Amino acid sequence: MTTFNEVCQTLGINLISPTRTDLDKLTTYCQANVSQDRVFDGDLQQQVQQCSDLIQFYLQVFLPQVNEDDLCRPVSAFNQKSSLECMVRNGFDHYLRQCHATTAQMNTLFGFMSPLHISATYGYKYTTMALLDLGAKVTTANAKHELPIHYVLELPGVYDEALVSAKRAVFTILYDKAPESLFVPKEDGSTLFHTMACYGYAELLSTFMHKNRGLALEANNTGKLPIHTAILNGQLETTRVLLGAGDPKNMIDFEQRNPLHYAAAFSTLAFLHLCIAAFDDGLKTKDKSGRTPFMLAAYYGNLANVDALLDIGSNPLSEKDNFGKNALQLAIYNNQIEVVERLLQLPGSKESLTAEDNQGLQKLYTNSHRASI
Repeated sequence: MTTFNEVCQTLGINLISPTRTDLDKLTTYCQANVSQDRVFDGDLQQQVQQCSDLIQFYLQVFLPQVNEDDLCRPVSAFNQKSSLECMVRNGFDHYLRQCHATTAQMNTLFGFMSPLHISATYGYKYTTMALLDLGAKVTTANAKHELPIHYVLELPGVYDEALVSAKRAVFTILYDKAPESLFVPKEDGSTLFHTMACYGYAELLSTFMHKNRGLALEANNTGKLPIHTAILNGQLETTRVLLGAGDPKNMIDFEQRNPLHYAAAFSTLAFLHLCIAAFDDGLKTKDKSGRTPFMLAAYYGNLANVDALLDIGSNPLSEKDNFGKNALQLAIYNNQIEVVERLLQLPGSKESLTAEDNQGLQKLYTNSHRASI
């Protein structure tokens, strides 16, 4: 069996002081023999190391240990993963096409994930196509009743545009096989529109919203619409697209909070101004508790938005919620000292406080002093 050192000798690769040419030779070998899906990042040395490790694992661990007789049996050398799961997780699309897997094996669940779920999660285009050719079904649900397409658009904390492009490509492949999957919700009630909104797939949202506008107004199990998800995850462009799905005043969650409430409370000035522009008298809208966007900005300590809303005329004293509290009182109650200090500068602010509010204010200052010691 060929070893990694023999590959390097045959190709004339210098691993001690690798050049760009050495990396090109390694990646060309990898794409032709091991994986067309794997992408290596970092500087030259890091990419060489990552590619070398993958090829070495494939040649010297995977090939000697793969169990062709039972592709679904756990293998100790693969950390108790089966041969099939190991090849899918590593994107070994070449071997996958020659392993003589059965349709039943293609749709076996390893924990919560079928091979297609796993490939979709990683954004492996060629592995996904190989699985489909071998009989994997895009409608095979896991124990959560979730399809492979539910996982493909999710992104890790750190990623690059190459991964985003790969995941878009896999999404298109899966969607073309089963367009009806667009309407299947996840276990938490969220749709693919929630996922697009969360991870910033503004172009995809725009494309699908023209024919499926109703999905933009479907809430998940916690009452949040895709636009709420977009704002909470800092996705400005998907927020912009979703504002076009209908009247923003009607885009409310279980607490009767609309996008402007969310922007004021939880997001930045860019979101705040975008949502203000989309509303007619939106600053006067109240949620289930009778709180305006300004009150929520104060309650959640969003000082930048408090200042911006003050500049355009929001009154922290005259407006009260269903419990008789104004923005200053809410900020005191929720221990938002920066907002409290800002609002106390306004005329008549101290006079609006009750004895209970003053006790809370004193406690807030005391705790703040202790925290600074």
